Amino acid sequence: MSVSVVIAEPASAQRDAVVALVNAAPDQHVVAVAGSREGAGDLLRRINPHVAVVDVCLLSFSGFLFRGWGTVYRDTRVIAIGPEDSTAVAAFVVAKGAAHYLCRAHVEDQLCEAIRNVAAQVPA
Repeated sequence: MSVSVVIAEPASAQRDAVVALVNAAPDQHVVAVAGSREGAGDLLRRINPHVAVVDVCLLSFSGFLFRGWGTVYRDTRVIAIGPEDSTAVAAFVVAKGAAHYLCRAHVEDQLCEAIRNVAAQVPA
């Protein structure tokens, strides 16, 4: 099974790098990209991918992506990417509903494995 992935990243250079990295993995493919919070929400509602890789600046912890996540995006797992290499930040993001947090410095060597791991959590 190939894991479908939506990328939500506001910076085009970083977005392009993440897309290339995911598409290079034989078991993953990017189905859509967004550069804004609104665009990400629209794509997730329409496409319902296995995994969404989302920059933390696009997450609204009081609403948008996490409010009602279990009903609106019930089959999509979120990997949040952020600048902090901190267990406190990771714990906060996961407590708010993300499946995983990844520091941007580790994206190149850890993202594809993180996608595999969280995709395994998606109900069949």
